[in-house]
Amino acid sequence: MNKKIISLIVVIITIVMLFFFYLTASKEKLVISDEIEKASSAETNLGDKSTKSKYVFYFEFNRSEIKDSENIDTFLRDLGIALKERKLKNLTLVGHTDSIGSKQYNKSLSDRRVHAFSEKFNTYNISIKYVLKGESDPIASNETEEGRAKNRRIEIFLGL
Repeated sequence: MNKKIISLIVVIITIVMLFFFYLTASKEKLVISDEIEKASSAETNLGDKSTKSKYVFYFEFNRSEIKDSENIDTFLRDLGIALKERKLKNLTLVGHTDSIGSKQYNKSLSDRRVHAFSEKFNTYNISIKYVLKGESDPIASNETEEGRAKNRRIEIFLGL
């Protein structure tokens, strides 16, 4: 089968999986993303067979634990298996916080958040790049609780 077609099929399956996961998570009041950010942040160039996807997970205030959820565990396991099977080696975890607390503390909190997710991928022999942003790259205003909640996140970037 043509590699372009295979890449396109993988992208479509990933989007469908994310949509299903988003609907399921919403029913359980587990917010992974305000929208399926993968759809808006996906960059696909079938000409050079490169794909880049982004997944976003949010945290409670001052917390670094992944929410207890069978859905999240299953999603991360399936993602790890898919990465290994596709020999995808470029995985970047970017940790963010809101602006409450010192910059040093927020960098440390970013580190704990990134490592909480990286532990989920240890068994898949995937090389992971860590980026600790702390409070330096907000996507919303830190002046409101709603904005701060959007800034407490980890982004997972995938690429071939």
